Amino acid sequence: MVKTEPGVGAVEKQRTDSSNSTGLDVERMAGEQGDGLKRELSPRDLNMIAFSGSVGTGLIIGTGKRMASEPLQRLSSGSSNFSKGGPGSLLVCFLLIGFVVWSVITALGEMAAMCPMKKGFAGYATRFVDPCLGFATGWNYFLKYVILLPTNLTASGMIIQYWKPDLNVAIFVTIFGIGLVVLNLFHVSTYGGAQYYLGWAKILIVIAMMCAGVATSCGGGPRHRTVGFRYWTDAFHDEYNGFHGSLGRFLAWWFVLVSTCFAYTGAEIVGASFGEVREPRRNIPKAIKLTAIRILLIYILAVFVITISVDPSSPLLLKTAGENGKGMKGISPFVVAVKEAGIRFLPDIFNAGLLVFVISAANADIYTASRTLYGLSRDSQAPRIFGRTNLKGVPWQAVIVSSLFIVLGYMNAAKSAAQVFKYFVDVSTVFGVLNWMNILLAYFGFVRAMRTQGFERKYMPYRCFCQPYSGMFALFVSILVILFSGYECFVGGFDSTEFVTHYIGVFAYLFFIAFWKITKRTKMVDPMEASLSPSDEEGTGQGLPPAEWVTPLDLTSNTTGSQRLTGIDLKENSERGNLEESVEGRMRR
Repeated sequence: MVKTEPGVGAVEKQRTDSSNSTGLDVERMAGEQGDGLKRELSPRDLNMIAFSGSVGTGLIIGTGKRMASEPLQRLSSGSSNFSKGGPGSLLVCFLLIGFVVWSVITALGEMAAMCPMKKGFAGYATRFVDPCLGFATGWNYFLKYVILLPTNLTASGMIIQYWKPDLNVAIFVTIFGIGLVVLNLFHVSTYGGAQYYLGWAKILIVIAMMCAGVATSCGGGPRHRTVGFRYWTDAFHDEYNGFHGSLGRFLAWWFVLVSTCFAYTGAEIVGASFGEVREPRRNIPKAIKLTAIRILLIYILAVFVITISVDPSSPLLLKTAGENGKGMKGISPFVVAVKEAGIRFLPDIFNAGLLVFVISAANADIYTASRTLYGLSRDSQAPRIFGRTNLKGVPWQAVIVSSLFIVLGYMNAAKSAAQVFKYFVDVSTVFGVLNWMNILLAYFGFVRAMRTQGFERKYMPYRCFCQPYSGMFALFVSILVILFSGYECFVGGFDSTEFVTHYIGVFAYLFFIAFWKITKRTKMVDPMEASLSPSDEEGTGQGLPPAEWVTPLDLTSNTTGSQRLTGIDLKENSERGNLEESVEGRMRR
């Protein structure tokens, strides 16, 4: 078969020995033996996984809770001033963080289309930066989703408490948790199909909610109360926790900015399924483009509708029923809009629809956490047992271990349910932004390797017009958010609990880097030696390595090690001849 050695460290050696001369897909055979993931997610499933896993609690419920928390506190003290960022700040922050997330997704898309990997984000950090960063990235991402899992399951109980405030959240954590674990133990196509239909249900529900919000703002409903842009009269509030003027306005805006990051957490989840998608070089770019468009359009439009249809000082956005703190009800701002407009039955229908969002997000949490643990194991950064799969290609040991963190949801059944839920949100937000930073660091390592080895961007399977410059801006914003996400714990006296919840993710991240760096004595990857091709394990999902990587020696500069991608194709007739000769030889023997 084909053996190529393209020159000074440019591309991995791609070899197929005589035992593989029949052209059989080694990865497919391994999957049948329970030794690897299977590329059996269709483009349809991939697109909806990207959407279903990212649009959830943070947007549909979290936005309203952030808007309502301060008014409730201030109303109890006799003041009616709204001291958060206001509708203007909310929309600006969603636009800004939306651009950051779009930059992260497109950066990931460039790497994934060029170098499809089954080891997830950690694999790119290991390949292009330093194995210690890959170790930290993988465990950071795993922790993020095992914390988001009980958070979303708890949200399902909070939604049901809209009708029955006295019901215990633990009931729904158990019921939905068991169901989702069973679903994730089935073939990956079952998971993909479930997320596909849940995704379409989400789209229809969001469209219905936005239409209802616009209608109520324009005077629809029994009360015929026209709102218009009334809530925009004070778009940017200039008071926050006792600070006034420009400083108060900035602190209020920054609070909303940090909170917005949680709403976008999971937007990059599409990358977790790249290892199981068919024809990754063709389908990954499509998924990246559609993901960015869908998420940004839905997020920005939904937030705009919220700002014109919901009174930010409404006590309905977050209500705690009962003196013991149980019966906390997380109400979506869309439900508040139709409820305050006096529309009967529609609030109940919308609230029931919210269950689709949180269950879909929790389903994605288990899937992503288990695939991340699988990738860590395949990179020898987690116990080997988690890198095994059953005959269906499901890493069931990783699924079980990831699902064990569901028990954290029972903490929300205690007296301090609202506070524990907030802690989960704070911790997962920091883990999420750290993951954006890690993806961008890996991306810049990828860009550096391309430039050092002489690859031109125009030959990439997918490229974004504003990269790498938008990635630089996104990295800058991400670092700022990580460093100053817990500024509230320093305002008005030091709060140790707030400090821990906002920065425990940073401490864990630094510990992972130091631990792997010291124990394994890792070194930063030389950009000249960084592999820019799919590894032997990954392939392209089509059995043979792509033709672009088979580069004749006369097109390789021995002095610079640069590679010229000239669209060289493998000779099909030659390949068929080799295949026939191999089969004939075996038959004779």
